[in-house]
Amino acid sequence: MSHVERQSVDPWEEPAELRARLAALESNLASSFVFQIHAAADRRSRRFVYVSPACTTITGVSPEAVLANPDLLHSLIDDDDRERLLAAERAAHEAAMPFLFEGRARRADTGEVRRCRIRSTPRIQPDGSYVWDGIHTDTTEQIVAQEQLNQRESELALVQRIGGVAGVDVDLANGFRNRRSPEYLQLHGLPPSASSETHEAWVARVHPDDRAATDRAFREAVAGSAPDYSVEYRIIRPSDGHVRWLAVRAQIERDEAGRPLRLFGAHIDITERKQAEEELRLLNERLEAVVEERTRQLVHSQKMESLGQLTGGVAHDFNNLLMAILGSLELLRKRLPDEPRTLRLLDNAVSAAERGSGLTQRLLAFARQQQLRPTAVDVEELVGGMHDLLEQSLGSNVTLRRGFAPGLAPAHVDPAQLELAILNLAVNARDAMPAGGRLSIHGRAADQGPDRAHPGRFIVIEVTDTGQGMDARTLARAAEPFFTTKGVGKGTGLGLSMIQGLAEQSGGHFRLASTPGVGTTAELWLPLARPGAHEPRAAAAPRGSGGHVRTVLLVDDDPLVLTGTAAMLEDLGYRVIEAQSARSALDILARGEAADVLMTDHAMPGMTGAALADRAKALRPGLPVLLATGYADPGDTGAVAVRLAKPFRREALATALADLLGS
Repeated sequence: MSHVERQSVDPWEEPAELRARLAALESNLASSFVFQIHAAADRRSRRFVYVSPACTTITGVSPEAVLANPDLLHSLIDDDDRERLLAAERAAHEAAMPFLFEGRARRADTGEVRRCRIRSTPRIQPDGSYVWDGIHTDTTEQIVAQEQLNQRESELALVQRIGGVAGVDVDLANGFRNRRSPEYLQLHGLPPSASSETHEAWVARVHPDDRAATDRAFREAVAGSAPDYSVEYRIIRPSDGHVRWLAVRAQIERDEAGRPLRLFGAHIDITERKQAEEELRLLNERLEAVVEERTRQLVHSQKMESLGQLTGGVAHDFNNLLMAILGSLELLRKRLPDEPRTLRLLDNAVSAAERGSGLTQRLLAFARQQQLRPTAVDVEELVGGMHDLLEQSLGSNVTLRRGFAPGLAPAHVDPAQLELAILNLAVNARDAMPAGGRLSIHGRAADQGPDRAHPGRFIVIEVTDTGQGMDARTLARAAEPFFTTKGVGKGTGLGLSMIQGLAEQSGGHFRLASTPGVGTTAELWLPLARPGAHEPRAAAAPRGSGGHVRTVLLVDDDPLVLTGTAAMLEDLGYRVIEAQSARSALDILARGEAADVLMTDHAMPGMTGAALADRAKALRPGLPVLLATGYADPGDTGAVAVRLAKPFRREALATALADLLGS
């Protein structure tokens, strides 16, 4: 069975690698989706194990539906073709041979009949079963194009039959004198009086780009010993100036000595064929360009996704470290004597840790994983409140101008992150204007998104500078993470990617436009605030209504974070029960120990904080849950009422617990 690829390792142990291979295949083919079928060793049963997302676009059926119903795709095949498909499949599966089918299929959503080509190739597994790697291609446009080309060629043949073949008779022995048929005169755009003309007159009618090669081919054919002459060239018709493509086929009559006597030939107008070939060539070039662009986009998307996942994980671990550092420093400050030098050193350590926290927020913003606290924000008021900070950051040689549309509605965004985004844009603008310039911040409302793909109502913040600007190549990469044109140590390359992450995570958009030597405009599109958006309330809550000290069941797998957070809670006046795992916390609740609130980390081995919250609520209905995590979006948190982003300060912890217990 040399036609079957034998696998030395079971591919189902590493599906990601195989999926990547199939995805690469799909990305190089337009209008296609890939699939995998697993057939038992006895070939009596089979099932789909993978169907790529493009299945929905091509057939109107989701991959999940195909995986659940192996016969669903068969039901879409046209009735007249289905039996032929099934017979071909059976034969291919029984012989473990490659499979090819071409036929008609209807879309499940619209009922439209499309043409398709299905190909698959088997790979034998160590257990004797087979994996069929396949691709389903919609060939409708290709077939229609071929049919159109065939139609044009048919019409051309009909014209030739009606008009006749353009004949020519050249006297090679007497100065290349030519005699032409009426069809020839019509084809070449010549008057009836031109039925006989010189060789030079014919050469002059040939297109300048083809003239030398065509005349040389004619003379070489006449001088040679071959009886046939065949050439294609363009002419410019004297009657109307139109350019036409001609195919010339002729035979040369020679005497016994091999000297040329006469040439009998036919001229055929092949303009339509050449145009069709050119159109097909351009179509292929466009298709190749589309495939190349889609491949580039796929590679870029995969790179960004991998980088985002890596960044989010690093930021989470770093947040845990900062949590332990900030919590300990904050509690230590309350216990140290009021000695200025000691407190100054302690404040420096806190500032450094907070800078690290700001860096993790930028990383999470790039990874679209920062925890946002959106609320209704008066953008004009927010920018006005930043005026002094912006002027200080810009310096004396940059003029700051602000302008907002009257009655501008509030935006739905995290105000702290929006301030950071505007400050980042201002600093970038300042660096682009080393000799000074003007920075303008304007706000306006938009009743629709930046393009048709993004409907909705938005508040648009425009930040425009008169700086150096960016060329197209730099502009295309400006928002990429870690890309910067600044010198070493002068920029992280995360500013614009953070802003783009904030916009997209807020349900908005980020746009950049720039002209070298003129300046740059950044547009931050933010959705309108929802009616009734408000800030969470805060109140003192360490004691319950009966005056008893409230107890917090604290869960975190990191001992440093657990110890530091417990100390914060005790300092706030709470009683703390510590647990280093979700299982330990459930055991504590099962024993009946009193707990007024469950505070848990999210990313823990064995069981996530969200899953722990669900299990805890089953044991203690109504138990409030506070989720503290270095990840912004832990997914479906179900029973979790309030989330707290690491690293957090004592005040943030107090506010979160007060809001949770007060509600």
